[in-house]
Amino acid sequence: MKISESEEQKKLVQWLRLRKIFHFSVANENQQSSTNKMMAIKIASKHKAMGRVSGTCDIFVLLPNIMLAIEMKTAPTKLKSGKLSKSRAVTSDNQKKFISDINEFKYADSRVCYGFDEARDFIESFR
Repeated sequence: MKISESEEQKKLVQWLRLRKIFHFSVANENQQSSTNKMMAIKIASKHKAMGRVSGTCDIFVLLPNIMLAIEMKTAPTKLKSGKLSKSRAVTSDNQKKFISDINEFKYADSRVCYGFDEARDFIESFR
């Protein structure tokens, strides 16, 4: 069964909280986008004026010597054959640019992580 991106991120947040690792998420969704298009446009405009950057990663983790920015995607599903599916969630051009921009800083690292396990392993590689 495929776990949603939000469920993968919730697992990561729970894991971070248990280990008392400082982190925060950025609300990237506009809740009005499917119900009120005009309101969604106004909210998006306001957020942009306040500094919102398109493509911002889902979660930021601050460790003693590095800041990690993680773009969460769903993990590949396990097929009946036992192999993992080859389909991957799409990373937008804005997300790729944001990750590239973050990686220009010596004190930061950023990447797309496909599921909780990959995100956890990415964080652990810096501890």
